[in-house]
Amino acid sequence: MKIKLDQIHKVYSLPNKGKLEILNECHLEVPSGSRVCIIGPSGVGKSTLMHILGLLDRPSSGEVYFNDQAMSRVTSKQLAHYRNQKIGFVFQHHYLLGECTALENVLMPALIREVSFNQARQDAEGLLRLVGLMDRAQFYPAQLSGGERQRIALARALINKPHLILADEVTGSLDPSLKEGMMQLLIQCCTQFEATLISVTHDFSLIQYYDTVYKLDDGQLSCYTAEV
Repeated sequence: MKIKLDQIHKVYSLPNKGKLEILNECHLEVPSGSRVCIIGPSGVGKSTLMHILGLLDRPSSGEVYFNDQAMSRVTSKQLAHYRNQKIGFVFQHHYLLGECTALENVLMPALIREVSFNQARQDAEGLLRLVGLMDRAQFYPAQLSGGERQRIALARALINKPHLILADEVTGSLDPSLKEGMMQLLIQCCTQFEATLISVTHDFSLIQYYDTVYKLDDGQLSCYTAEV
């Protein structure tokens, strides 16, 4: 999926404190199938930008384009369709359902899409094998390690074969020894599913995995070049 952000502003109104500008004239073009990283310290607006890219929030002004279609012109029902069927989300905090097994967590978005249970189960089991956790299918999140929970979250993000994967600090809660494996798995899965990948992180050691890196600073995006 080709993504474009055109002159994105995001401003929040604060009671008795005026306005807080988070994003200011952000522009971004991501070719279909590419891997893009947005880097910057905590608090600069990376998650806000991801929420806009994920159609969870609307910009105060500017436009989001998916394959040249302006998202401001689609209905709320169409936005929900995009979120469920076109976008896969992987967050730092996995947001797995504690009362559901690993298998149930993975297949849930497919059921929401109204895929038959048998097909959803078959697809979910295939993804659990892909991330190396089929032996944990009947485990609950509390019974899994942090790295295992994050891999389950990745499998869940892939269940509807999304065109876009949004990864928000996916290694932020993992031990350093697990970061490389998680990143390699993320890249492998996006390549296999031919999905565009957009990640945000504050960890500069991860930029090696991406085609293009941008820095978010003072509400604006700029190309990042590592210092030699």
